[in-house]
Amino acid sequence: MQPPTIRLTEKRRIRWDLSNLCDPKQINMLKVNTAIRIILLFMLAVFHWHCHTTQGITDNGYCSSVTLEKGGCMQNCKTYTIKIDESGRADYTGKVNVSKTGSYYRMLSSQEKTDLWECIKRNDIYNFTGFTGNAGEDSQMRLLILVKDGVEKRISYGELAPKPLMNVEDKIEEIAESGEWQKH
Repeated sequence: MQPPTIRLTEKRRIRWDLSNLCDPKQINMLKVNTAIRIILLFMLAVFHWHCHTTQGITDNGYCSSVTLEKGGCMQNCKTYTIKIDESGRADYTGKVNVSKTGSYYRMLSSQEKTDLWECIKRNDIYNFTGFTGNAGEDSQMRLLILVKDGVEKRISYGELAPKPLMNVEDKIEEIAESGEWQKH
């Protein structure tokens, strides 16, 4: 008894496809297609790696936290510390001459986070070097601490600080004076 016709047709088709693989032109085309696939996969892997590493360990692409410490002075200077992490959590400790004394916290709005991180990037604070505006021991000293990829950058400056430092301080002070803070 003979097998069904459909099976024979399928076997012939399979044999024909396999016989074409012995053709040198088909083998070369298969090599080219494989090489193209490997190149495309490599490019995709590089693109994927680049997209996930350009921002480092942070969501904002720049710093994992920023802290501003404003020290006391001989006048009525606002004295406080505020730390903002990459998630937008702000921790504030008011000491003297401020609207709120003690420890407070709040979450920044997405717009506040974006504005802050863009201000820090635009003013290139992490790479800042040079004169920091120390006007003497009577003036208020500030300490700006940025943490990027686990490395801490500390910038101590006074009231005669360059514009980039003052831009960032103004943005952080705006955050410190606004929003609904919750007592710790």
